[in-house]
Amino acid sequence: MPLLQGLSPLDPLVTAHAAPALTENSWEFGRLVLDPECRGGPELVRRSIFLGVQHLASRTSAQNVFASCSPAHARLYRRYGFTVLSSRVCVGADAETYCLIHGDVEQVLRASADAPQALLN
Repeated sequence: MPLLQGLSPLDPLVTAHAAPALTENSWEFGRLVLDPECRGGPELVRRSIFLGVQHLASRTSAQNVFASCSPAHARLYRRYGFTVLSSRVCVGADAETYCLIHGDVEQVLRASADAPQALLN
């Protein structure tokens, strides 16, 4: 979902925690929901991230992606090119705290690709 258009609950968080340069052409990277029987560990997560961001990149002018997630998931997403902008954000009316993460689309694609060098050509 495109950010900073009044559509996403992440809009105020991105405005408060992200440098203005990171907010251009920015999109929310939504929840990754997998059937428990299909969960296969970090390899499946890596592939899902790559396919999701590749789909977004091929159909939009997105340069930046943001998401909210648990601290454990934030550590996992860091493997695939994301950085943690804040580790104590509340999303909507939820009292639980989350991490706000950011990824540069090209960097996430490189970090999550099957053959990262192929994307550099």
